[in-house]
Amino acid sequence: MHAYIPSFKKIVRCMIFPIPKNHHHPMKKKELSYKEAVSEIELVIQQIESEELDVDKLTEKVKRAAYLIKWCKEKLRSSEKEIETILKDLNQDEAS
Repeated sequence: MHAYIPSFKKIVRCMIFPIPKNHHHPMKKKELSYKEAVSEIELVIQQIESEELDVDKLTEKVKRAAYLIKWCKEKLRSSEKEIETILKDLNQDEAS
């Protein structure tokens, strides 16, 4: 008999809720790159879809994936703001 494993959609739905700002994930050891974070998220998704994870590891992996998704969203927002500022400054220079 297989242990209950929630569907991928249910897991992703749970992952999009924000993590508190003061939350520090215990697995974070070094500064990740965006590419590394996405790769790790993809690996967790692959493990869940292939049912490689046992129930004991599932919660840990879902928490890590949720942390990484939050981190990626923040990285994208930050990059977007920086790019907007650069373009705004560029447009102001051209108008001068």
